[in-house]
Amino acid sequence: MEDTNPKTQHGLKKAQHHLTPTTALEEMAGAFELGAKKYGAFNWREKTVSASTYVSAAKRHIDAWWERQETDPESGRHHLGHALACLAILIDAQKFKNLVDDRPKVGLHGSAPSKVVQTIEECLANGSLVRDPSGFLRPPGR
Repeated sequence: MEDTNPKTQHGLKKAQHHLTPTTALEEMAGAFELGAKKYGAFNWREKTVSASTYVSAAKRHIDAWWERQETDPESGRHHLGHALACLAILIDAQKFKNLVDDRPKVGLHGSAPSKVVQTIEECLANGSLVRDPSGFLRPPGR
């Protein structure tokens, strides 16, 4: 049966929340629960948020998971759920102008990708690089 409800077309223009894995959201919610107990619910909306604090925390949780520690010993929740919570707070703080942006000045990651793409395009244009049938770049004649 065709969906003729006008709300459907309107809704398709918005974020498609049904595509988000509920397992990840549950783990992130568990991390937020611990944070609410330790620091107060929605503390990240009531106080300013330093980027470095939450990036460091997210990286510690990712590193712990990378080293095969699945769950945070304090909360019992998945380390990646904690990392997601940290990143969600950063996004929220930036959107609502509550972020203390203590990131360093733009470095390699800020300019390198565009320069690399530009260099590759120049090499393809002048023939010093070609794409093989698989799409990989290589010098001509190899």
